[in-house]
Amino acid sequence: MAEMKGKKENLFRELSQSEKILLPVDTLRQGVDGIFDTLKNTVFLLVAIQFYHAGDHWNSLISAAVAGGMLAAIFLTPFLEKRFFPRTILVVSTFLMALSLLVPLAVPGEEAYALGISFCLFLTSLRIPFFTGYYSECYRADRMARLMSVGTLIMFLLATGSSWLFGHMLEQNLRAYRSILILSALLIMANGFFLMKLPAGNEPAAGKLPFWENLKLIWQDPRFGIASLSWMVLGFANLWSTPIRTVFLSDPERGLGLDPMTVLLILGIIPGIVRLLSNFFWARFYDKAPFVVMRMAMNIIIGLGFFFFFISRNLWIIGLGSILIYMSLAGAPFVWNLWVMRLAPAGEARRYMSVHSFLCGIRGLAGPPLAFLFIQSHDIREIGMISVVLAFLSVIILLPLLLVQKYRF
Repeated sequence: MAEMKGKKENLFRELSQSEKILLPVDTLRQGVDGIFDTLKNTVFLLVAIQFYHAGDHWNSLISAAVAGGMLAAIFLTPFLEKRFFPRTILVVSTFLMALSLLVPLAVPGEEAYALGISFCLFLTSLRIPFFTGYYSECYRADRMARLMSVGTLIMFLLATGSSWLFGHMLEQNLRAYRSILILSALLIMANGFFLMKLPAGNEPAAGKLPFWENLKLIWQDPRFGIASLSWMVLGFANLWSTPIRTVFLSDPERGLGLDPMTVLLILGIIPGIVRLLSNFFWARFYDKAPFVVMRMAMNIIIGLGFFFFFISRNLWIIGLGSILIYMSLAGAPFVWNLWVMRLAPAGEARRYMSVHSFLCGIRGLAGPPLAFLFIQSHDIREIGMISVVLAFLSVIILLPLLLVQKYRF
């Protein structure tokens, strides 16, 4: 116990002024995002399927909205940075997220529900490069992931608790989604007020470059290009299978037709516990190990998870698959948000992150519609087997970064 306390004291000793400002604000922000993750990953689509009986075109829109924001980031990041301070962008987009969650309550019907939810999801991913910029500017590089992990732990904790709460509410009555949206909107709005405590931030020189100049980083920096290609393959495998996991568990015609609480148990509560237990391990791993080693380990684990999740209809085996998938994804907040800082020169983090988000947007925008189109004529479990192949292919693509000295980072 004393040893653990000592490690904690070493981590937080002599924080810089910028770290003292960002740490509590980002910790609170990630806590709210934990509740939102439950909505994003399961609840939004579950309600669309079981309450609205929405068509696959609306389900695809909801599933691809996060990717749409990522895709737009490469165009909008330079545009917004030329006109507004980073803090203003984050605060305004967060308030708009809260308001868009209230649209389905004001206007009935599956169309309003899908459009309001999709706009909210679009905005949440549009914010990502700006948070990454704050990490780069405020946190010391050798403890960045561990400082971030404080908020990530709370995020996972609240994601787990909200999965149980929302599953229980929807189990009693699917109309309870209205109360869930109101509660979530209020929390997100409160989050917007917390973000006002961030420093305004300076307009970076990179913000003046047109977006196509940022795209050149893919071939100008071979390490970034190789890592991005691997991420493209693995990311597609994950993003096209994510909504299908919900469909597989909840849809009575194409899947198992499980009740909301069981769906949230497999896709929310169990993953939340796994991520909680893995959080500090991945944070320390990121700060101490080469990026490529961590990335390869995560890709292998998630590939095994895809296999077990889709190979059987036995809930124990599906649960094992969910555990492995989310054991890998527990490291995602660190590698996804921070990895570009292993490569980016000072002041260039937003440029690299906007390209990374753009590529994520492409695969995320393509993945869910292709998956819903695929399951119209194929067994839903074939999605999982293709994802397994792609996950292990992504590991092979990373080998030059491990084996070639000049490409290591």
